[in-house]
Amino acid sequence: MDILFITSGWPPEQIGGVEIYARRLAMELSQRHKVRVFYREADPSRPDYGPAWRGTWRGMQRHEGDLELTGVHYNYGDFKDFTGTFNIRPMGEIFEKYLEESLPDIAHIHHLGRIGHQTVEILAKHGVPVAVSYT
Repeated sequence: MDILFITSGWPPEQIGGVEIYARRLAMELSQRHKVRVFYREADPSRPDYGPAWRGTWRGMQRHEGDLELTGVHYNYGDFKDFTGTFNIRPMGEIFEKYLEESLPDIAHIHHLGRIGHQTVEILAKHGVPVAVSYT
């Protein structure tokens, strides 16, 4: 099964309860399934909506064990108010391009802050089933 995790951050760049739980679960599932992670990363020296790693769109991926990680920078450069932490149109556009390259069998959402609620609409549009964890 191809499982896509969606979360607001990933260790070691961001460490909190959600990130630790998502990472442990992803690592465990990757022993039996293909697991990919789409997340937000912050680096004030890099522009918003760029890849977490230098290179082409394909170069946005890195690996941690069997996990394929895709990070997108978002430093709140266009942030106006709290709703901006969940209503991030450019992040939705990036996510849709990413998703169109390879649809997962299921998406597991861990945290949509700094990723945007548009991801849910995009997953539904492409017929991808969704599981949500509130940790």
